[in-house]
Formats: sequence, C-alpha cells, structure tokens
Amino acid sequence: MSPIDVYEDGLIGRDFVYIDDVAAACLAALAKPPTETRMLDVGTGTAVTILDAARAIAEMHGAPEPIVSGKYRAGDVRWAVCDPQPLERELGVIAATDFAAGSALVADWLIQNGFAERTFEILCCDFSNEVMYMGVCISTQANREQ
Repeated sequence: MSPIDVYEDGLIGRDFVYIDDVAAACLAALAKPPTETRMLDVGTGTAVTILDAARAIAEMHGAPEPIVSGKYRAGDVRWAVCDPQPLERELGVIAATDFAAGSALVADWLIQNGFAERTFEILCCDFSNEVMYMGVCISTQANREQ
C-alpha cells in the first residue's frame, strides 16, 4: 500500500464539510428565501490541515504514514475555513459533522456502494482515473480494472 503524498508542508488548512450538512443548509435556505442577495458559507469553522486529514485517513484504512513531498499546485490557497455564525444566525443551521466522522461515513458509503474495497490503496491523485476522497484519492475497483 502506497503512502499518501501530502503537498507543500502539509499545513494547508481546510474546513471539510459533510454532504448531509450541506444538504441541510440548502434545504434551510429554500425554506427561508432571502429578500435580497444573500451569501452564506457552509462549514464547521474548524480547520483541519491536509497532513492531519491524510494521517486520519491513512490510520482509518491501515495505510502507511503519509509523506510530505513538498510538491505544490499552482494557485492553491493556504487556508480556507469559513465563519459558520452567519449560517446559524440566518438559517439556524450548524454543520456539526466533524472531519473524522464525515470521512468515516464517506468511506463506508464508497465501500457499501461498490466504489471501493475495505482494503483499497490510498494514492496521490492525478484527477484523471481516481475518485476524490476528502482531499486525497482512493483507488476504486473500476479504476483498477481499466
């Protein structure tokens, strides 16, 4: 099993948000239409570094410790974390699913729906033949057969 290739120094921060929390925010927005233009971020307000995310995913699936390669993607943003208070104040929605719980739910869903196996290999993603999984990619059965 290959280690996850973590770009830059691994300290890039992201606010990972679980899809059910996004759906709840969308439903709340539809139920309470604005009277003027409204922009609300959906997120937990909690930063997770890419290195911490990679470590959690590797541990969850028995993969080796991620390797910080120093590679980078041109134009990547170092820090992207939302302020969840406007969403809660205006729509009463709180994105409450943390990264660990959300990534476990995503992994279970991928496995249950035949998109991955329990013992799948975690890979560095080139975005061409892999499935994006919370910032890293996992090899899927269909992709291995290609």
